[in-house]
Amino acid sequence: MHSITINSGELVDRLIILQLKYKVASEDVREAILRNVRELEDIYKSQLCIHEGMDARKQQLQRINQALWVLEDDIRREDIKDKSHISYQIAVVNDIRSLLKQEIDRLAGEQTSECKTYTNKYSRRYMAETWIRIEREHLNSELLCERGGGKDALEIFLRFLQDQFAVQLSANEIKDLAMLSVGQIADMIDT
Repeated sequence: MHSITINSGELVDRLIILQLKYKVASEDVREAILRNVRELEDIYKSQLCIHEGMDARKQQLQRINQALWVLEDDIRREDIKDKSHISYQIAVVNDIRSLLKQEIDRLAGEQTSECKTYTNKYSRRYMAETWIRIEREHLNSELLCERGGGKDALEIFLRFLQDQFAVQLSANEIKDLAMLSVGQIADMIDT
């Protein structure tokens, strides 16, 4: 058997995708998927989750992959005739996924193997809006379960987002952003 080396971001992404597949897989392939999940979880637990911020990035990547899964299902639906908007959303969510994989590589102290550049200001804005919507949706459901926990999580997310888009914000601006709309946040990132 041959072995290959992959970056941490790829490993975490693969783990999450296998976990999603396991939930919908037929009984005859679930055991094989579960073996792979366990193997990757063991590597994650022993080598990656020790890095500060790694679990938070893994959870964000999981939400992004779940959103991508839904979009991929939508594009296959026959009742939706114009799929161009969905195709664009898939591209944008994949770009966000790439950023998170790069961040996981960085947290693990690795050089990233995947690097995308964003020259189109509109694309960057749409990517930021999409990502914020996905995180807000998660945080709103989290707030229903845990009072007060979501606002801190949103602030952490916004700090990460500002790093990705090279926007300088003060601590007070980040706190204020937690109260703004998706469009208002994207406007700040876009300047």
